[in-house]
Parts: sequence; C-alpha cells; structure tokens
Amino acid sequence: MTRRAQPASRETERSLSRVLRKSSVSAGAWLSVLMWAVGAHAQLPRPAYSRISPTVSRGTYYAPNYLKSVNTAVGREGAYRMLQGVLKDHYSHASTRFGRDNYLVYSLRKGRSQVSRRLLLGRYAEDRFVAMNRDQGWHKVKGRFAPQRDVWRRVNGRIEYGQIKVHGLGRTSKTLRDLGNTYIMSMRKDSGRGQASLFLVPDDHVDVVKEQLSRKRDDAFRSGDSAEVRWLDKQRERLKPLGADYATHDKELTLGGEAAKSRVLAKWVGHGLTISFLLVRTGQDVFRWHKGELSDNGLLLRVGRTGTSLVVGQATNYLVAKSAWLMKKPLAAGGVIAGVLFVAETGWLIYEFRGIRNARNSPVFWVRSGANLGAASLGLFGAIGGGKLGMEIGVFGGPKGIAIGGVIGSTVGGVAGAITGYWGGENLTDTLLEKINPEFYYRMKTDQIDRASRHFQREIDRLRDLSRPID
Repeated sequence: MTRRAQPASRETERSLSRVLRKSSVSAGAWLSVLMWAVGAHAQLPRPAYSRISPTVSRGTYYAPNYLKSVNTAVGREGAYRMLQGVLKDHYSHASTRFGRDNYLVYSLRKGRSQVSRRLLLGRYAEDRFVAMNRDQGWHKVKGRFAPQRDVWRRVNGRIEYGQIKVHGLGRTSKTLRDLGNTYIMSMRKDSGRGQASLFLVPDDHVDVVKEQLSRKRDDAFRSGDSAEVRWLDKQRERLKPLGADYATHDKELTLGGEAAKSRVLAKWVGHGLTISFLLVRTGQDVFRWHKGELSDNGLLLRVGRTGTSLVVGQATNYLVAKSAWLMKKPLAAGGVIAGVLFVAETGWLIYEFRGIRNARNSPVFWVRSGANLGAASLGLFGAIGGGKLGMEIGVFGGPKGIAIGGVIGSTVGGVAGAITGYWGGENLTDTLLEKINPEFYYRMKTDQIDRASRHFQREIDRLRDLSRPID
C-alpha cells in the first residue's frame, strides 16, 4: 500500500512546484509593471503652477479662527497704535495735514489702489515684529542707510540684521509660484553689500519660497551655474518666518483701519448731532411763530435758548474728543452729547414753566420732554448712520472729503432722525398720558382748546379792525 502511494505523492509534488513557478512568474510580472508605472509617474513633468483655491480652502490665507488669534496676539487697538506709529514715521507730511485717522481710512478703503495698502502692510509688519519680539532684543533700524535692513539685534556681541517682506496674492502674483518668484526677486534686488543676514516672511509663505528656491537650484545645478547654486543656498539659509501668517497681518491691518474709522465717526457725529438739533428746534420755533403761536419776543427767546444748547453741545463734543475711551465708540461719544442736549432742553422747559413744580403738574411739559427724548435718541442713530454713509461717499475725495462727508452725512442723518424722533416721541407720550391718566391728559387738551379759542378771537378782532371803514 505504501509503495503504490509513493508515485501519487511524487506527482502531487510536481504539480505543486509547477503552480508555484507560474505564480512566482505572475507576481514578478505584476511587480515589474507596478515599478515601471511608479518610475514613469516620477519622470512626468511637474505642473507649472499650483492652484490657490485648495490652499485658500485649507485656511492658509483666511484661517477660520483668525479673529481669536488676532485678538490674542495684537488686537484692534494694538494694531491701530502700531499703524499710528507707521504714519508718524513714514507719512508725517500727509497725516499731519489731513489727520492720521482720515489718511488711514483713505489708504485702506475698498477699491483703493493696492499699492498704498501693500506699503502700509509691509511697514506694519516691521513694527509688529519688533513689538512681538522685543524680549529677543529686536529693534527697528532708524537710520535707513541700507534699505534692505529693517530690524536688528545684537547676538554674541555682533549685530544681526533682518529684512522683512510681506507679499500677497494679487494682480502681479496670481499663483503660489508667482508669489514665491516675487519674494526671490526681492532677494535679488537687495542682494550684495549690506544684505541682511535674515530674510523674514509670513509663516505660511516660507514653504512656498523654499519650493521655488529648490526648483531654481535644480535648474541652476543642471545648467552648471555654480554661482547661482551658491546664491540660492544662501537665500534658503536666510529665509525665516515672521511669527504670524499673512492672514493675521492683513486682518490686523483691516482692524486698525476700522478703529481709525470709528474715531473719525465719533469726531464728527457730535458736530452733526448738535447742528441737527439746532436746525430742528429753530425750524419748529419759526413754524410756530409763523402760525401765530409765538410772539416776536417769544421767538427771539427760543432762538437764544437753542443757541445756548448749541454752545453746550459743541463744548461737550470738545471734551468728548479728549477721551480716548469714548473716541473708540461712536455710539458712546454721541450718546454723551445727546444726553447733554436733552438735559439742556429740559432745563429750558423747566424755566419756561417757572419751576419744577409747575412743570411736573403740566401735561405739556411731559409731552415736550418725550418729544425731546425721541429727537435726541433717533437723532443720535441718524447721525451715526448718516456719518457712515457720508464717509463712504466722501472717501473718493481723499482725506479732506472724508471729513466733509462725515459732517454733512451726520447732519443730514441727525436732522432726519431728530424730526422723526420728535414727532414719534410726542405722539407716543400723548397716547401714554391718555391711557395712564385720562384726567391729567384732558386737562392738557382743555388748555390747548382755550389757547386755540383765544388765538381765533385775536384773529377775528384783527380782521374786524381791517374791515372797519376809515373815518
């Protein structure tokens, strides 16, 4: 039995060996094909540029949490203070003439040529780098004997210079490859004697520049240009991050411009609110005089009263402009001025009713106070809204146009808001008095009927005298 089984086992072994040989040949063939495909793919030419849309979607330029990172790093007010220093150092000839805030709003407006924004961004990056790395001994280069030296520090007894460049995607750099070439062009422009030992760029641009330097080095090596290879290697060693990405710098620049815009608006809202209050009150008094409800002396008294409120409002606006905290917030600054105007008008009403007791017992006093409160409230919001719109329109006229547009816009908006608020406050107070205290309310209506009857009687007597025949 055993001898008969041996041939069968040998035949099985031969079959298995043939199968294994075929399998090894097939696996080797497949492995050869796979290696050929990988090698062919590695030899394919690299794309000429990298599209920016995937980069943007990953947040390289617009980080999803940029507001949090900006507020923890510098913040709106910190960015504004640094921009003020930039304007003082580099734009003193223009900023002192129109005001630094106006000039900053004009330079950072939408639709403005990006040249001014890029210049401000680069100089802001210098101040920001020094402020964030002062503990490491970094300082700004004041005597610009070499434009390629922006910052410096002392290391082991020797001075180390740094050059700061901040470029972004735009008309000249539409792709990441173009952006890297722009930085390399800046390196070539500032190379030679006096070149800084460090070339500082935004953090998310470091890899872009390194990739382009590697590409150019490979091309120079293949062409045998050893001098170019050495120069590119040196630039790669110089390349260092700034400590913040491009989106952070750009967003901080925008926040600084918004802080400047708030200060310009707070400056002109007070003027517009005071002037609008003057116009509304004077127009109302003239209308009542024309209807015969006010005498000539009464009109002069009310015009003098309104003029006093104007002086008080302008004086308050001057004091508010001295407060750094109030100038940050146009609503708070305008609210202080509107409150002062309301208090001044209330004081004149009390004087008109000959004391607080008489004023408190008069329904007319409460109706007029409600009207003044409505005029001050809606006048404030109208002045702020009109001032914003006026600044957006006036920015096309330059820094001076911003001031003119702010005054006109806040005045027109304040007048519209004050008229609406006065009418609405008067009617609302009238309705509330009727619902809450009808007896008190009808006393006011009775007084109004008596005044109207006396007015009609005077008109009848005047017409009767005119129709009397001349003797």
